Amino acid sequence: MNIKDKIQLSKKEFDVVACNHCQHAMVNIDADEIGLGDLVKIKFNSLRISNPDTREDVCIDCDIIKRPSKRVALSNYMKSDRDDDSSWHS
Repeated sequence: MNIKDKIQLSKKEFDVVACNHCQHAMVNIDADEIGLGDLVKIKFNSLRISNPDTREDVCIDCDIIKRPSKRVALSNYMKSDRDDDSSWHS
């Protein structure tokens, strides 16, 4: 599947767009728009997913690297030599 193609999923048709960071083909899809079998179809077509609520078009792989979950961030902080924990009090 290529950029600018369309993919028909169970609830609606989606445009295939490029991730702004890695240029991989992806679909901007919200969790409530995913129907039974849609993830299999997305995966079969070598697409990635992206949350349409993010400020920029980034695939889930790049989004995880850019904004790790609080658990991952906390784990990384605990393993680091940093003493500043001010970012956890915002």
